[in-house]
Amino acid sequence: VRLWKKLNCDAQGHNCERPIIIAASGGASRAGFYTATVIGALLDGKLKSANAAPDHDPQKIKNRIFAISAISGSSV
Repeated sequence: VRLWKKLNCDAQGHNCERPIIIAASGGASRAGFYTATVIGALLDGKLKSANAAPDHDPQKIKNRIFAISAISGSSV
């Protein structure tokens, strides 16, 4: 948490970026491929939607990923 806050908060540890937590379920190797594809699209800035948050800056996404929880085939 301390390291994440160092990258995503101001000097006092306040005004932090929102963390990104990725949860993926099993489903053989294709689930792992899908999970990796979605994370890659986030990092490349290719996931856009009509209700995307204005702070969806692809350059900041890698620092905002706080945790990835995956089981079975979706483990990357």
